[in-house]
Amino acid sequence: MVEIFEVHNSFVKPVKELLLISPFKEIWDRDTTKHKDNAIREFSYVYFVVSPKKNNPYSGYKEDERESKVIKGLWKDESWEPDTLIFNAIETYNQWLSDASPSMRYFKAVKAGIEETINFFQSVDFSERNDKGLPVYKIGEVIAALKSANEVLRSMSDLQERVEQEIYESSKTKAGKEINQFER
Repeated sequence: MVEIFEVHNSFVKPVKELLLISPFKEIWDRDTTKHKDNAIREFSYVYFVVSPKKNNPYSGYKEDERESKVIKGLWKDESWEPDTLIFNAIETYNQWLSDASPSMRYFKAVKAGIEETINFFQSVDFSERNDKGLPVYKIGEVIAALKSANEVLRSMSDLQERVEQEIYESSKTKAGKEINQFER
């Protein structure tokens, strides 16, 4: 998987080969303005919603929050909503990332697990009792789980770096030159 977007000054531009592929071509073509500001903004939206890369300022948000945060960051009019072409572009980009890297699929699963763990820690109620009057959550067990959280986060960070490196390496030839997906 090669990089299909280049980040410049908080906006995302597609690599020229991307503009040959649907739905990205249609997003580009429907913007008839001279500088393609709408298409660039929509590509930025797709990139910021999908990309797990560290240079994506939205990559740390939960899936259900990310889209609204990106819209708020890219459009003054927060009522903008993605249309079918944008949803198709998101789906295509996600699919390419997953197909390019088994590590990416694993990373996404780990990230989802971490989100569930965060939700668990936020909802622990030590006063909750079972039907026998015993605590549902034992303080010692929760503290032990919290102690291991730093190691889990460090492992996730290492995995993210591995995924980024794997995707980057897959776009190089033996001579060290980058190639695009059409040259494979």
